[in-house]
Amino acid sequence: MKQLLRCLKLLIMCKKKANSLYNSVILQTVILNTKKLIILALKRVSKMNAISRLSRFFLVNPLKA
Repeated sequence: MKQLLRCLKLLIMCKKKANSLYNSVILQTVILNTKKLIILALKRVSKMNAISRLSRFFLVNPLKA
């Protein structure tokens, strides 16, 4: 999770300085790394856990469904 936050901070920093080609290249790699980290995090959460969280969310917030 700390890695994910670090990547997001880098992403924001790079977006602010994305004028040069060098920074846009860094931005691309950070985006890729962030996507990979998110996918890894999702894989670690078991499917049953995700389903129970979703069902709980919709039970608590029926108007948002």
